[in-house]
Amino acid sequence: MTKYGFKRIAVLVAAAVLALGVLSACTSPMQTSANSAQQANRTYMSQVNQIMETLQTDLKGFTDAVSRNDLVNMQTQADSALSDLDKLSSLDVPDGFDDIQSNYVDGTTKLRQSLNDYIALYTEMAKTDGSYDQDAYNARIATIQQEYNDGVAALKAGDEAAASK
Repeated sequence: MTKYGFKRIAVLVAAAVLALGVLSACTSPMQTSANSAQQANRTYMSQVNQIMETLQTDLKGFTDAVSRNDLVNMQTQADSALSDLDKLSSLDVPDGFDDIQSNYVDGTTKLRQSLNDYIALYTEMAKTDGSYDQDAYNARIATIQQEYNDGVAALKAGDEAAASK
């Protein structure tokens, strides 16, 4: 092989290596950015799931306190559940998940209202020594149940939106 042929091959190899370096430099940030976005999405959904599991446990404790007519424990369990709802509302939301977070915040707002209304109702009932109007009770329970159902529906809408991503 001649000197000229060797130089030509060396220049072509150097150009190929340079082109490969340029291409890898161009694709690496995009892949890193995509991986970073995917990781943020997974982290967000993992945090949501963890909060929801804790919320479910706290609401079970609330239900147990209700079944025992234990107003103090109702308040304690509700406070724990409200703290969980605050955590859900304060999560860092990745790009493209604003609609999902909006559903979660809407759901948590309605659940918060239903818990507070339920405790207010039982507090009022405790002050009446059993003479609370049954019709008023039924009407308030129906309103509270609807708030709760609306909250759960909003949370489910958030989950469905997340599942479609």
